[in-house]
Amino acid sequence: MLYEEDPADTHGKRYVGSVIWRTETVSPGSGQPSERAISADIEVPERKFAATWSFRRNNDKTLPASHLVEIRFKLLADYPADRVSNVPGLLMKQTENARGVALAGLAVKITDGFFLIGLSNGDSEKVRNLELLKERGWFDIPIVYGSNRRAILAIEKGAAGTRVFDEVLAEWGLNQPAKPPNAPASPPKVQARTSIGSGFILTTTGHVLTNSHVVQGCITISLRTSEKSATPARVVAREEADDLVVLKTDARVGAAATLRTSPSPRTGEAIVVFGFPLSGLLASSGNATIGNITALAGLRDDPRMLQISAPVQQGNSGGPVLDMSGNVIGVVVSKLDAARVARLADFLPQNVNFAIKSSTVKNFLDARGIAYSSGAPGKELSIPDIVERAKAFSVEVRCEK
Repeated sequence: MLYEEDPADTHGKRYVGSVIWRTETVSPGSGQPSERAISADIEVPERKFAATWSFRRNNDKTLPASHLVEIRFKLLADYPADRVSNVPGLLMKQTENARGVALAGLAVKITDGFFLIGLSNGDSEKVRNLELLKERGWFDIPIVYGSNRRAILAIEKGAAGTRVFDEVLAEWGLNQPAKPPNAPASPPKVQARTSIGSGFILTTTGHVLTNSHVVQGCITISLRTSEKSATPARVVAREEADDLVVLKTDARVGAAATLRTSPSPRTGEAIVVFGFPLSGLLASSGNATIGNITALAGLRDDPRMLQISAPVQQGNSGGPVLDMSGNVIGVVVSKLDAARVARLADFLPQNVNFAIKSSTVKNFLDARGIAYSSGAPGKELSIPDIVERAKAFSVEVRCEK
């Protein structure tokens, strides 16, 4: 079923479609045996709307997700609505008219019409997600069109979908090696964990700024620019309360960022965010998004923060927020947990993200005597020029735990 908002009808429009459930064989990666995944082909003929939905295990250790959901929309040239611009998440429900429960995870737009949802790999959230996927009979896929009009694609498992899920989930469980009877217990293995964040160069002598939480509990820290190999770094200054840290590398670095210290940011001001989100999935050369400053305070009116609309993902933390002159106006720090809000308030917020103000960064650096370049807005640059400038002083921060 496809439910669409209709300005002329408060109840919206409902269109009947069909779904074909199937399994497909996928390759998890080099040197790994193939395994089955779940797929669905969806059609809503009256709206000239089609989509494919797939669900598979994540075997990429650099990607912090237990399972991956891919959604690809195939809209015909004469599709009567506009393009799909956002899929905020995925919800499960018992019946068509029941209220959906959001799966814990992160939704990312890869390209127009192609969306990826990485399900949380936390132990409790992973168990909960799999229980919902196995036990609930309907999916809700919230859709936002380019005009901001909304829709919901509701998909029923039915007997065919239930059988496919039961078979593949059982197969995934059987893929775990069985322990021989009476085998001695082996000591638990401690696996190294890698987390990725972003940062930017403060000085040409190797000082780099990022979030404190990005390098929390690291055994080793390394930095990588968009064009160079990794180089080791160490912590030289930290402020937990403001979630800021300065790293130092002895390697040669490129250009340093310019911190905007005046004038103060304004609500509605255009911004560019640059960083290295979803390492191993998105481009290793970095990723840029655009938006605006939507508020001059963070959660609960935190005056140290800015609220921004530019999309950010896991791995953007610590990266620069730039004004239209290419100066750093903030440091990406967090995004609102859309899945949690959906569970509590029955709606999915979009692009509610936060950055630490450059004035907070200035106070932190001044208190510790760390040099930096400061400036005010000058000539307005094109977005591609701002991105090129950001690439020159931005780094990927890798933490090995």
